Amino acid sequence: MFQPSQGTVPAKSTYDVKILFQPDHESNNYFDVLLIDIPNQINAKSIYLRGWAYSRQMFARELEPFEWKETDALKRKYEEPLKMLQQKGASPASGTREKILLQFSRDEDVETIEHEFEKSKNRVRQILIGNCRLMDNKLEKAGTYELNPPANAEKYFDCDAPKGSVAGGQETAIKFMFNPPQQDDMLKTIGALKGIGQWVENVWELKLAGGFVEPGQPDPLLVDVVLRAYVEQI
Repeated sequence: MFQPSQGTVPAKSTYDVKILFQPDHESNNYFDVLLIDIPNQINAKSIYLRGWAYSRQMFARELEPFEWKETDALKRKYEEPLKMLQQKGASPASGTREKILLQFSRDEDVETIEHEFEKSKNRVRQILIGNCRLMDNKLEKAGTYELNPPANAEKYFDCDAPKGSVAGGQETAIKFMFNPPQQDDMLKTIGALKGIGQWVENVWELKLAGGFVEPGQPDPLLVDVVLRAYVEQI
């Protein structure tokens, strides 16, 4: 919603327009492209708007860098079924947990990629843990998070910040690193063995606590962070 949606700007002055975000369901994928129509302008001006909404103040999602894309590309991406709605059954009330899947790319799959963020996905994947702002800032509270690996899991994955706190209106990026075992130098030279291996998977427990929580909602909230990677070894 825009307040106001139209107006007149006197010469040598500015005109403030407030953009209100009013989500009606939980999603990572709200977007719009705002077209600014100015009479006699040669090139129309566009503003890209993106937002997300959650059922509680503390949240976690996969980290994706901001990128401006053509409008048609945005529509194709965000008109797909929303992941959160696909996982409707995943809720504390149903006894199941929400999941964040982070799959590390295979080395051979990133050799020809030029995009630095995508290229890094063979060794580093990230999630974003945040604490939303509230319309009534008096209700805002700091929140905490804690990440725990599965017991007796092989040491393929590490986390750079397994626990911490997040204040209202703040976000923090958490990195997961994939540490594949070293290959024997002699085996590396045998072409027939290149790429032979298996997928490994660890499920880390993410505990989100604090922040503003509606009555009846569980606190802490537990989320499964699923880490998958391909290990090349005989």
